[in-house]
Amino acid sequence: MKIKDRPILKIAISISLIVELILVALVYDKIGSARLPYQLTRLAFELIVIYLAVPSRLKVGLFLLSGFHVFSGLSFLFFKDTVPTGDLIFGIYHLTIAFLIYFHDLLEKRFIKSQN
Repeated sequence: MKIKDRPILKIAISISLIVELILVALVYDKIGSARLPYQLTRLAFELIVIYLAVPSRLKVGLFLLSGFHVFSGLSFLFFKDTVPTGDLIFGIYHLTIAFLIYFHDLLEKRFIKSQN
């Protein structure tokens, strides 16, 4: 199944990549190049998993991508003593994207196919 046949997955992955690129730019602008290797490693991991997950029918790649977002979301929410508003927003964002990526088949069957 091609990515064009999976609109919810395509939207979730596109939003994910856009937000990651914006985060890399914002972190670089605020902190400088100190965290750039970490940010680029996260982005490279996400791109590799997307490259492996999208063309195949196997759910392993999508599971890894969802797991990446769940781990990121939980790290924003629970690995700190206090949770500022920005971290709360990013934590919820990552958990929402993980849900959309992993359950895209169910959502597309329920909402997209019922419209036709």
